[in-house]
Amino acid sequence: MNKPLIAIAVVGTLAAGYGVAQYKINEKLTVEIEKQISTFTETSGFSVEYQDANYSIFNQAVSLTGINFTGPEGEALASINQLIIE
Repeated sequence: MNKPLIAIAVVGTLAAGYGVAQYKINEKLTVEIEKQISTFTETSGFSVEYQDANYSIFNQAVSLTGINFTGPEGEALASINQLIIE
């Protein structure tokens, strides 16, 4: 086997590993966010919805987009386009 093929195989393996790790981290992030929203809703009566959540392995930051807060009677309270937590 020649060196270019080995290099391609190594890069491909690393890329696949990164993809799987990113997917698993985002899956756990979503579960934790849903748990926290549920607790917040139960204790306050307010509800929170969000469009997307993502954790960046490289930046070590969480990004939430499309966040909407609704009051106990269904009234819109606040909307946040994007929130980044580093």
